[in-house]
Amino acid sequence: GNLFKIEASNVILHMNGFTISNTGGVAIAIGQVSNVSIDNGVVTGGIAGIYTSQDAAIDLQIRNVDFQACAAGLKLTGVTGLVVDNCI
Repeated sequence: GNLFKIEASNVILHMNGFTISNTGGVAIAIGQVSNVSIDNGVVTGGIAGIYTSQDAAIDLQIRNVDFQACAAGLKLTGVTGLVVDNCI
């Protein structure tokens, strides 16, 4: 399953350097929302670190996130206004 599911607009997930450990599924799933920012942390394991379904997010920002041992760090479909900066 999903560890975090963002289903509201105008959300900031500031990880403050912490790690989200995922043994399967998706660490952070994003629904049909706008203006979401995820930053400053580590995501480990699972199928995907951050995932969106078709026509999902508008104005999604992902900054300073380190993806480790994820099958796919980012699995993003149908995102407009995407910013990915300093992610490994």
